[in-house]
Amino acid sequence: MSIMRLILTCTLLALHGPLAQAQDSMPTHCRAGEVALLDAWMGPIDDEQGGGERYPASGKLLSLCTEGQGESTTKLAYRYGKLKHPEIEAVATRRSKFRIYSGSTTPHTGEDIVFFDKGPFTYYVVVATGQGHGTSLYTYKGNNRIGLQRSGFEEGVAYQQGPAAYDFFDRRNRIPVAVWSKPAHGFGRD
Repeated sequence: MSIMRLILTCTLLALHGPLAQAQDSMPTHCRAGEVALLDAWMGPIDDEQGGGERYPASGKLLSLCTEGQGESTTKLAYRYGKLKHPEIEAVATRRSKFRIYSGSTTPHTGEDIVFFDKGPFTYYVVVATGQGHGTSLYTYKGNNRIGLQRSGFEEGVAYQQGPAAYDFFDRRNRIPVAVWSKPAHGFGRD
């Protein structure tokens, strides 16, 4: 192989291979030492741009971040807000647990749900599973829904689940910072 062909091949791999994908990965509110369980962009996406430039300032990012995995999970953090500036944060610990649920909605779709209370509000992070796509954030005050945000449907651009996602919602696994609970407000009806 000639030197020019080798340079061209390396250049194409860099533009379209794992290095390019790493530059175009989803943003996250997760901090050093945390693993992203979920990142979901709630707002418009500029498909003409790459990396962080594709996420306009008018949108907001939802991140669920963990420390540890499975039975060694010591923290689950919910962060929501502008890129690099979360406006809302809630942290589940062994003493203050989030609730989780996973169930089917049709024979081909389902939902993984993380929910918690913060003051008078209940937040539901709902991830479509099976043939479903996307993430929704529902906010309730008492029994009244006061907010609904949805990500787009394109996995890896509008939302992405991290490596811990599959173990986290398996009811057989014990997660020290979460308790399995059927949600109220019309969710989790199998």
